[in-house]
Amino acid sequence: FSVCFGKLMYHPDTRSLPFSYLIAYNDTMYLVPGRNLTTVGLYRDIRKWPKRDMRPDGARKSIVNFDWLSPFTVGEILRGKKILEDLREASGEDVSTYNYHEYVIKNSSLRKGIKYYDIALRIYMGAVLKRHAPVEPTTTVGTGSWTDISGLLLPESEEQRIIDDIISGDIDTTEALTERFEQINAMYSEYRWAWSYRMIMDYYGFTSLTEENVERVKSDYITARRAWIAEIKKDAAKEYKLGDVEEEVLRNFNEQLDKEVDFENQKLYM
Repeated sequence: FSVCFGKLMYHPDTRSLPFSYLIAYNDTMYLVPGRNLTTVGLYRDIRKWPKRDMRPDGARKSIVNFDWLSPFTVGEILRGKKILEDLREASGEDVSTYNYHEYVIKNSSLRKGIKYYDIALRIYMGAVLKRHAPVEPTTTVGTGSWTDISGLLLPESEEQRIIDDIISGDIDTTEALTERFEQINAMYSEYRWAWSYRMIMDYYGFTSLTEENVERVKSDYITARRAWIAEIKKDAAKEYKLGDVEEEVLRNFNEQLDKEVDFENQKLYM
């Protein structure tokens, strides 16, 4: 989910700093963590990806999960936020730049990166609570790391179980493998909740999801979503100033964002 600009001469693993900008400027490589979270482009992509899947329901051989915030991506966001906080703690808050592998992170970019990642985390937690009752999980599957198999989002433990069953012969046909994929996908909501429940507890330091605690997560979700939409509006205004879009297009886009915020807030308490 990161965007590359220019001729990048170094290629470190930046999966743990997702939704970033990687920019080559002469011989210096810059990393702007989390910047892509606040762009019009990502906002539009989130909505157009599912619409572009034109396969008939009965002919979808591949399983594609379109959740842009999931245990897979949010797990990396958590790691990214920790990386940035550790860099700040190690080098101090007053330095002008930080170094991450061969990339330079400006002080302002690091501070904004932590802010953007935190916004995404709060949006995710509130969104999950809209989809699942605030009760203890019924399974422990999903509480570890997650992965992506060509669009199928699943716990790494389930991926390893598939491998073990193929080696042992318990899965010995492509039909059996497909059936296992479908079973895992059918359990996605419960596996996601098992992971998210633990994340919410760790993030807030809760011991249980009381009514008061749930209300706090929902309130933070509303605040974070408004902040996210405000950043996207800023990015849209930049596009307008560059002459990339007409004023009417900008106005219609902003009105769409405002309507979505109101609609999502209403759904949260339905």
